[in-house]
Amino acid sequence: MKKEKTYKKRKGFTLVELLATITVLSLVVGFVIYSAINYINDSKEKTYLVNINNVESIVEEYLIENSNRLFYLNSNNEYEYQCVTIKNLIDMDYFDNDITKSEIRKDRFISIDDYVYIERDIKTKSILKVDYDIDGNYSSICDNAVEAIGDIVFDVNPDLDVWSREKEVTVTYILKNLNDYNELKNYTYNWSESNDSKDTKKTVVINSNRVITANIEKIGTSIINKSLVIEKIDNQGPTVSLGNYTSGYVKDKIVIPLIINDNASGVDYNSFTTSDIIVTVGGKNVNDISLSKCNSSGICNLTINNKNYDGNVVITINENLVFDRVIDEVKNGNSKIVLKPNVIFDNIKPTCSATKSNVGSESGVTITVTCSDNSGKCNVSSSRQTNVKNGTYNYTVTDKVGNTNSCSVTVNSYSCNPYQYACGSYACGTYPCGSYACGSYVCGTSGSYACACGTYNGVYMCMRCYSPLYCTSYCTSYCPSYCTAYCTAYKTCYN
Repeated sequence: MKKEKTYKKRKGFTLVELLATITVLSLVVGFVIYSAINYINDSKEKTYLVNINNVESIVEEYLIENSNRLFYLNSNNEYEYQCVTIKNLIDMDYFDNDITKSEIRKDRFISIDDYVYIERDIKTKSILKVDYDIDGNYSSICDNAVEAIGDIVFDVNPDLDVWSREKEVTVTYILKNLNDYNELKNYTYNWSESNDSKDTKKTVVINSNRVITANIEKIGTSIINKSLVIEKIDNQGPTVSLGNYTSGYVKDKIVIPLIINDNASGVDYNSFTTSDIIVTVGGKNVNDISLSKCNSSGICNLTINNKNYDGNVVITINENLVFDRVIDEVKNGNSKIVLKPNVIFDNIKPTCSATKSNVGSESGVTITVTCSDNSGKCNVSSSRQTNVKNGTYNYTVTDKVGNTNSCSVTVNSYSCNPYQYACGSYACGTYPCGSYACGSYVCGTSGSYACACGTYNGVYMCMRCYSPLYCTSYCTSYCPSYCTAYCTAYKTCYN
């Protein structure tokens, strides 16, 4: 009987199978690892590229916002170029310091000293190239091309738009894009309020309106200038000036407008009263004054009542009596103010004088009236009268402001001393009556001679003073002063 074969049941892999499996698995794992490594490497490269592109993109943005920055021309004048460092971008707040933790190559992180090279068109200013200089290809160019950007910041307290007696101004100098801090010694910080050129922060108290200037210089060449206009400092009190009024001589009363003004924050009109004012007339104080409430234009009417003194008006306002309106702690008093309006009080009566002339005249007396006044001008009711006879005559004089006075003069008549006239055989004069023939009528008169017809040696002719009686009638009428004799006559004269 044939013996049957028996087989033992196997458990697990044979060595060959195991080796084969391990080999396959190794290949698979190796492929996976290889693929993973390649993927990781690709991802890193992409990350590097993203970081580089990010920097270059930010540089383009920086260039647009700082287009006025200094650029250099290449040797052929084909384009202009500049270099920016990572620190420049950090200084200008385009990045924070964490940017230096970003890789741009294996074991190569962004450095604050890295350059980004920029080219742009000379005319259009369009960007031609932005290149992150990882390999230092542009170092020789960029080392000489980087220029710092300066900034100047003014801080004012109180604010510029607030009125104040003074302002504290602080200026801060800022240098951005400075790559080599050893160059700091080449920069100076100047302003119109200080000679200190190295301090980057300066403070001064300003108490007058003016323009403050500041600048940063590099080895004597200015890289930035800024100005600050200070306009709202009020350290002067109100001023008082004269308004429109009638100048010249016045009597009893005058109203003078006073204009109260402040150069800045206004006037506290409630602080201005008559107790702040001294008024003198001819050097003597006048106390009877009043002051109206000031209107919105700052005009206050000052009324001066004066019937006692004469002379020029002087108005004095002592210092620190009229104040600013209190705004933002501004309160300044006025300086001493002396106003001399062209006003002269005249309460003195003019003088009146009447004088007589031509005294003793038969025709009458002449009266002349004159007046004088401290104002230099006065009027009279009648300045001259002639042929004045008996009576008392009154006259009134008035000066230019209305003060009056009067004067009078009396005219009296009297009989002049009698005059004696020679008649009879004496002529009443020294001239003949005439040579015409006589008739039965009186020959007539010639000048002061009274003549009549008569005979002389049997010849009819005109005789002088034909008879004493006849002569007397003529002498009475004519009264020649040279006649002496029988005729007697009287004159009526006036004094």
